[in-house]
Order: sequence, then C-alpha cells, then structure tokens
Amino acid sequence: IKKQDRAQAETFWRTMLHGFSAPTPLVMARRTDLITEAATYDLQSLELSSATSNALRELARKYQLTLNTFVQGAWALLLSRYSGEQDVVFGATVSGRPPTLPGSERMVGIFINTLPVRTQIDDDARAFIWLQQLQALQAEMRQFEYSSLVDVQGWSDAPRDQPLFESIIVFENYPVDQAMAQQRSTLQISDVHSSEQTNYPLTVVAAPGQVIGIRIAYDTRQFHPEAVRRMLGHLQTILDALARDVEQPVGDLPLLTPEEERQLLVEWNDTARPLPPEGDLVALFEKQAASTPEAVALWFRGETMSYADLNARANQLAHALIARGVGPGDVVGIYMEKSFDPLIALLGVLKAGAAYLPLDPALPAERLRFMVEDSGARLVINDQRLMNEDLDRVFDQSLIINLQSMILSQPTTNPAVETSSEAPAYLIYTSGTTGRPKGVVIPRRAITNHAVAMAGEMGLAPDDRILQFITLSFDAAAEEIYPALIRGAGVVIPESNVDIVGEKLVHLAEESRVTVLHMPASVWNALVDEL
Repeated sequence: IKKQDRAQAETFWRTMLHGFSAPTPLVMARRTDLITEAATYDLQSLELSSATSNALRELARKYQLTLNTFVQGAWALLLSRYSGEQDVVFGATVSGRPPTLPGSERMVGIFINTLPVRTQIDDDARAFIWLQQLQALQAEMRQFEYSSLVDVQGWSDAPRDQPLFESIIVFENYPVDQAMAQQRSTLQISDVHSSEQTNYPLTVVAAPGQVIGIRIAYDTRQFHPEAVRRMLGHLQTILDALARDVEQPVGDLPLLTPEEERQLLVEWNDTARPLPPEGDLVALFEKQAASTPEAVALWFRGETMSYADLNARANQLAHALIARGVGPGDVVGIYMEKSFDPLIALLGVLKAGAAYLPLDPALPAERLRFMVEDSGARLVINDQRLMNEDLDRVFDQSLIINLQSMILSQPTTNPAVETSSEAPAYLIYTSGTTGRPKGVVIPRRAITNHAVAMAGEMGLAPDDRILQFITLSFDAAAEEIYPALIRGAGVVIPESNVDIVGEKLVHLAEESRVTVLHMPASVWNALVDEL
C-alpha cells in the first residue's frame, strides 16, 4: 500500500478515459420488450474447437500475446460491431495480487478488482499488431490495478450515476485441473461446478484448458436468450478467424456465423422474380392503358383523367420532345405545380427515352439553377400556371418550353423509341446538407423492377386509389405513382403536400376514395389523432 501512488494513478486513468462519458451500448443484443419481473441471471456457454484452441495458443507464443488478449480483442471487436462505435470500453477483472509482492499468493481473501479497458478499433491495422497494442495497454494498467473502481469512475468524464461499462470479461487463468491432477491423496474430486454473478448486465468468462471454454452470464431482463446465443456464435466466429489468420486487417475479421451468412446472402436474398414480358415501365403502362382505357388514372380537385387520355397526352409530349432532338441519355427538367401536368410530363419524358429531373417550384432559385446546370438538362418543361412568373431569375429562357403549347397538333400514338434498360429514367438530387447537392441517376431497369415489386407487395388492383403524397423531388414519389399506373389503379393528387394533414387528409381520402396511403410517421400520428 505504501508503494501505491494515488496521484500517478489518477493521471493515468484520467488520460486513458478522457472524453469517454457513456458506456458502450450493446444495441443489437438488448431486449426491446418490457420485462417487469425480478432480476434473474442465466448462463450460456460453448467450447472452441481443438484446432482453434491449439492455434490460438501457438499464435500467443509466436507473437508474444496472451490468450486473455485474444479474448479481450475479440470482445472489443464484437462491442464495436454491435454499437457502431470505434472507441469502446468494457470491464476486465484483475487478480489484485501483484507478483512483486512477496507472499501474495499465500494471502487469504479476495483481491479481485474490476477496471475499465478502453481500446480504439483500427480496421486498417493488422490484427496481431492491434492485439499487441491492446496487450501493451494491459501491461501499463497493471501498474495501477490497485485503483478502486469508485476512484476511477470519479476520474472519468462519466456521470457518477452512470456506469463506465455494461459488460465485463473474466479470464480464469487458475489451473484447477492441473492442481487436482497433482494431488497424491486417495480423495478424488469430480463434477465441479461454480456459480458466479456480478452486478453487471453481462459477464463473459473465458476458461483455458485442452479447449478454450467461453460462457456468458446475463441479466434476463435485459438480454434475450436467443440474443446471447447469437453473441456467443459471433464471438466464436471472431476467435476462429484470428486463429486462421492473425495477420489480416482487423476490419476483415468476420462476425457472422456460417449459418447467418448463408441466411443473409442466400436465403433472405432469394428475391428474384421474373419481370413481365414487356420488361419496361413505359410498355407496362401502355399495355394497361390499352386494357382499361376508360378507367380513372388521375384524380385532382374532383376532376379525373382516364388512362386513355393520360397515355394520349404523354404520347403528344414524347413526340414533341423527339422532334426537338431529345432522346436516350438526355435530361429534361420538370418545373410544375400540383396538377395532372407533372405526371403527364413524367410519362412523356420516359416515352421519349430521356430522363426527367423534378424541379420543385418551392426550392430556392439558386438551387434550381444549380440542378439544371449540373445535370446538363436539355429543356425545362413548365405549365400554364407558371408562365407568367419571372422565370429569368431561375432558368435560361432558351431552355423553357410550355407543356400545353408543345402537345398541340402532336400525334397521340405510342412513339417507337428503343431504349436500353440501363438508360437513365430520372435524376434525384440529394439535400446538400453535407456540401454540394449530388445528382443520383436511377436507371430504367431499377424503376421498372421497383414498380412491379411494390405493386405486388401492396396488392394493387384496378379498384384501388393511392394518394400521391410525396413531392416529386423525393424518390418515394415513384413508389406512389408507377405501381398504380401499371395495375390500373388511380393516383390521387393533392393540391399541396404541406397542408394535407389531420382533418384535410381525412376529407381528401374520403372524397377521392383513397385506399392506399404512403406517408411519414409524423403524418400518420396526426391522422390517427384526427380519426
């Protein structure tokens, strides 16, 4: 005790824990259901294979590492993957019997102490180098393992009422089997069991032997047995990978078990479905228009537009664009307010083989100009209601064309345009909150695939009507429009996306006979309150 330097220990722990203020969360494993019963602890365990156990012992000798370091490293990596954090903290038990103290092994009493271990996950570092760094930290900590956890907590940036860690690692390095084998008496001891419980939600115990055993004791109120079973499997996967190749980068060490990997990549990814023979969104819409020409395709302000009329007007726009030299690979901006016209324009641009760029009139002029220039848009289509606006502040006037004037005297027949499935269908620009907005190009095969898939998922039928709630500047708008138009359902267009909540939304849904609503959670909450 006289040799313990409290000031030096305080400096060490303050430096090691600087900036760390909350325990590393085991997000992926936590129970989400409400448990009201009293605290109970359960135990699950596994044994590493003989091959893995022997390989880890050999690697420990080769790289001058301890098995404890391998276990701590694997747990640190699991914590990082579960929490999404590169800087993790967990607890580790230390013996409290310094080898430099004469007679410490003959002293009676529990000297065990539990202290925090903080490590940074360096995905680019080779695993053995990262483990050596972790072991060097352990060696440095041993100089101050006499520090009480209460003191260490006080020296950290964590609040007093919040623990530094929620999981601890116990490495049982006392040779019980060997000690029993050395006994010369006739007394035999067999079937040994031990029961341990800590104040922490989760305790990982590693026991070296012929094979390395790992067990996890956990608070059943906080962790579901199935989650702990998966956790053991993930820990085993990491240790198996270290045993196979300790020189690989830390970021390449796998987490999923072979069964989970097969489930994720094969079973859950078995989503292939045959596309309809038409194989293109435009062809699917044209087939539907021919099949149900008089059905209601669009609804706006109490007025309707049939599939035949929608197809005819989109065809007229497509012919007008083609006459102006617009074709596959070109981009056409659509600058319109809510009405039938924007949807006519979307289909007309697609029928011409080009890609459309939604331009929301509510956006600032500077952003609109940037999007048009950055995308290299050939033209910008507007409608009659925006004709009188001062568009000089937004666009080059040579780019602007009016929808109504364009489609006059144009043929209403389906244009014959050959377009690759990889050709762009539309561009959506990101918000730009992290810098300049970026244009994301969506190919025709993607929009076709998604429309077919969502039409099936929603079970759309000709008697359905879906509310086109999302502004065209967001990807989700395509999910509200195209699945309906390839299944003969109707699309209901509200006058505004801003005001349609609560009572107004209920009234609109009733008036237009909406059967499908696709909305953000905040709007759903308002709707539920209204209902």
